[in-house]
Amino acid sequence: MPSSATASKSVVVTYPYIEGESDQTLYASVVGANPTATTLVIECFSGDYCPYSNATYTYGPWAQITPPPDASTGVFDMRFTTTYGEPDNTAKIYLTGTDGKTITGVSLDSYTQTYSMHCQLTNFTVPTVCTTTDIDAWSLLSTLKPTATITDPDFVMFTPLPITITAGLEKLAATTASASHGSGSGTGSAASTTAAASHSNAGTRMAGADMGSLGLVGLVMAFLLR
Repeated sequence: MPSSATASKSVVVTYPYIEGESDQTLYASVVGANPTATTLVIECFSGDYCPYSNATYTYGPWAQITPPPDASTGVFDMRFTTTYGEPDNTAKIYLTGTDGKTITGVSLDSYTQTYSMHCQLTNFTVPTVCTTTDIDAWSLLSTLKPTATITDPDFVMFTPLPITITAGLEKLAATTASASHGSGSGTGSAASTTAAASHSNAGTRMAGADMGSLGLVGLVMAFLLR
């Protein structure tokens, strides 16, 4: 949650947020920016629940509510790792999966799950195809591959949410000079977003990247020059 001192120096942007709720309050700081990509660390208002809080995302032209006409289809990639329970160093099991690999030192009281999602988005919020992979110590014992392909757009939801940027505005302003010397035709390459997360009982952490944003740079520059 931003302090009152930073609240007066902020801008609000709208980007898609996976599994978001319309009443959520999101804050972000800019950790990197160039004329075609802006990377934000997004977190929730204190006390609110967000499925992917403290996450790093990089947004591109396709992710804007009104994207440039030459913006290509977006790509969304997400990956996070969750640890369940508390490690027990005295009780270990050894599992051999269907691929012949043996997992050693897996605790009876604790195991790690890795989940990833890759989606093609035709516009701001609608995925056409998503592929998910869900792997943990127990699923490797199954004869089924822990991978699913989803073609129902209602199964994976992206919600456009306002995000208040409270820190790192100077990084956006610094990119304006190079953006103004560009071709002016926008960025047509497909952008991707990769997110990696580490969750524990103590909290959630997520790292991720790749989606671009000339519009955001212009918005911040206008704010700083007013």
